[in-house]
Amino acid sequence: MGILLETKLFCRRDYKKNTIEPILVNVPVGWDSYLIENKKLPIFGFATYRLKIINDKKLQNVSIKLLDSATKYRLFIDDKLIVDNYEDRGIDKANNEVGRIKTFSTEEKEFNLIIQVENSFYIRGGLTYSVLLGSENKILSYNERKIGIELLVAGCLFMMGIYHFCLFSLRTKDKSTFWFGAFSLFFALRGLLTGEKYSVYLFPNVSSEFIFRMEFLSLYLTVPSGLFLTYSLFPTEAKKNILIIFSVLMLPISLMAFFVSLPFLSISFNYVLIIIVSILIYIVYIVIVALIRNRPGSRLLTAGVIILSIAVANDILLVENLIESILLSTYGLVVLIFFESYILANRSAKAFSSVEHLSTSLLETNLVISKFVPSEFLLQLQKKTILD
Repeated sequence: MGILLETKLFCRRDYKKNTIEPILVNVPVGWDSYLIENKKLPIFGFATYRLKIINDKKLQNVSIKLLDSATKYRLFIDDKLIVDNYEDRGIDKANNEVGRIKTFSTEEKEFNLIIQVENSFYIRGGLTYSVLLGSENKILSYNERKIGIELLVAGCLFMMGIYHFCLFSLRTKDKSTFWFGAFSLFFALRGLLTGEKYSVYLFPNVSSEFIFRMEFLSLYLTVPSGLFLTYSLFPTEAKKNILIIFSVLMLPISLMAFFVSLPFLSISFNYVLIIIVSILIYIVYIVIVALIRNRPGSRLLTAGVIILSIAVANDILLVENLIESILLSTYGLVVLIFFESYILANRSAKAFSSVEHLSTSLLETNLVISKFVPSEFLLQLQKKTILD
């Protein structure tokens, strides 16, 4: 928890004057969820968080981890400036580490953790990610583990996407391999732009504003590609007119990620979310209809959708501080993608088996027919067998 102050930036000496009326808030929660004088705080503005830490001994080599490349902030331990991402934008080039982890020591058993926050374009104002405080080894180990998992997932999705694009290039008639490849690549890109935001490390000279736009674009491309993938798997259960409507809506929305201002992009997201939820509901509808009609692969895909729905529900409850858990939507989506990959692989295997069976049947048929053709007739034609 921290202390949120309305649209002002304070430091330690301001707290000593005892003239500040603080509000007790939870972190991570956007400050626009709170009221001051019966007025809801705006998304864009300034604020200060303060956490008073009391320990029974002096702290040595303590690490603190923050994660929010879209929001500008300064972090102080009492009067000492620890992090200023107004300047370094989250990257510590000297140590070649993600600079959102900082290590410090204090000579006091009691000290104030003060974070000055400015939000000028992000969809949620304030500390929208948890602030972790602990020993240097534990924080670094936790950070490496999370980055490792995210890179593993992104790498697997990237390879799956390239593989299915190669399959599509060999057999362009099957559109499902194309849409699966696109869905995997878009989701792999989104994995680098969200979570631990490893893209900040890969491209340290790229502005956070551009990464923020790409984060929106990856979402606006992933959802429609998932819809077209579902349509390619169950074409008789989906209506082309509805697909065209969603496509017409999402095309200008995707272009918005490049051509509109960042504040407008953030504010408009709540309205775009209605369209995205509608697409997801329609995908669930297609899968349910396919399950009722007992289409091949519908049971497995239904199981994947159920797992993903549970994971998303868990994340919503976690963000609203209703339960204690971990973010699971990424893993739920990976399970769904694995199931869809199995469905496509099963399709290809059945198609190959059908070709083999047809080839064998043709050979047997030709062998039987050849027995009814006189050998003298073949000699006159100067042919060895009927197949020639």
